[in-house]
Amino acid sequence: MTAGNHGTFDTYDGYGKPDVRAALSYSGLIIDDPFDKLGEMGEVFEVKISGNKLNIEFGKVTNALKYNFYDNDRLLGTVPVGAGLNSVNTIEFNLLPEVTLPHRFWYVALRGNQISSVSSRITVE
Repeated sequence: MTAGNHGTFDTYDGYGKPDVRAALSYSGLIIDDPFDKLGEMGEVFEVKISGNKLNIEFGKVTNALKYNFYDNDRLLGTVPVGAGLNSVNTIEFNLLPEVTLPHRFWYVALRGNQISSVSSRITVE
């Protein structure tokens, strides 16, 4: 418990005064804020292919926790926010050998059970 009323709610002070020491040492699961909603969908700005390496520059989506990137409707990978993304929102993948030309790249943003609309698509011949 991190409050003084030990889980009992009252109309005077809710669940009690916060126990700062207990709150700071809490190591259990803290869920994402269910009121944070995904923002407007971004777009694929640029795709660069060099050998079997692919770099996608894309627009961030407010409150997204991860992104799924696709090539011709095949999942390239899932990237958590902050992992593998640089300051200009570029991510690198290996091209899928089974996907043929032309490549059509797009992505969706995810937050819990929220899924954004599909981004703009960019085609590379």
